[in-house]
Amino acid sequence: MFNPNASANNDARLETESAGASHATPLAIVIVTDDRTTAQALVSACELMPSYDCRVRVAALRDDPARLRAMPDEVLIVDAANAPERRLDPARYPASPCVSVVHATTSAEVDQAARSHAVILFDKLSPAALELAVRAAQRNCRALTIARRTLEAVERSAISARDNHRRMVEEVSPIAHALEGLLDIMGAENAANGELTPTQFGLLRNWTRDLVRSVARHQDASAAPVGAQADFSAIVENCVAHFRRKSEGLGHTLVLSNPQEPVVVAVDPRRLHAAIRQLTESVLDRELRDRRIDVVLWRSMDECRLAIVSGPPARRGGEANEETAPSPVRPAGPADERFAGALAQLRQLGAVVETSCASAYGSSLLVSLPIA
Repeated sequence: MFNPNASANNDARLETESAGASHATPLAIVIVTDDRTTAQALVSACELMPSYDCRVRVAALRDDPARLRAMPDEVLIVDAANAPERRLDPARYPASPCVSVVHATTSAEVDQAARSHAVILFDKLSPAALELAVRAAQRNCRALTIARRTLEAVERSAISARDNHRRMVEEVSPIAHALEGLLDIMGAENAANGELTPTQFGLLRNWTRDLVRSVARHQDASAAPVGAQADFSAIVENCVAHFRRKSEGLGHTLVLSNPQEPVVVAVDPRRLHAAIRQLTESVLDRELRDRRIDVVLWRSMDECRLAIVSGPPARRGGEANEETAPSPVRPAGPADERFAGALAQLRQLGAVVETSCASAYGSSLLVSLPIA
């Protein structure tokens, strides 16, 4: 058994602290046990783990574990031999990696360990074995979290597909019945009079267009694969890098502010990439030469927001190139049509678009998408 009071362990502690302090990864650990000896052994093993710089706190020696509040970034180490009335259920903390310490293969401890992300025998306790268990718990917890989110996305997509099908039936059925009735009337009048009235042709044309648009709208809504997710941050970065040379050729200063971590949104990645690419290119073509264009992406609560703002570039020497007159209004051109088409694609993907671009030079655009 691992003995935290042995002199060899004290020497190992000093060597680990001196050699591994510079590159150790910070880690927060919560030890839940009713046994003081087990707590001391686990604390010592945590302090001697070679790859982690641990911040350890012990629960259940002072407080009731039912009131334990584990943070998502903390690793739970639960003693499976806790008293039955004070045993902690790791399933209550799905966002926290959990390691169960098993003393004996009793049914109660096996049932306790089955709900954890990793298991370690107390007889085999050592800093290296505990580090392997912690890494396994983190890996399994991450995999279960991704699987749970994917399942939730699939369930939401299935509910949305059922709602879309119901709405399509509600929209298409009246138009189809009206067309069928109109065709019967037109057939009867054509047999009697030999000609059709302009009113009948107008109704037929309008209802046919409504039917085609309704079917096309629901086909587009159901085109995205079930549970599709896109990394909005990577897509924006890719599009900006793709048009960097074109921006320099037009004299624009293209500045990107993008978060380092992935920002995942629940949309079809191919359609989102096509819309952002068309939007970026159209913004560059709509501007006058020598403009500063800021592309800013950030996460706000449950939304991901993309802002594109353009203005005069800064002069050399730090002096701003001030505009003395408002931007002139110009006639719409092909770039404006592509710009409006990109905004329409984003709205079809569920984005909220706010813009004051109109037909004047200068862009002020904000696109918001819900985070998956």
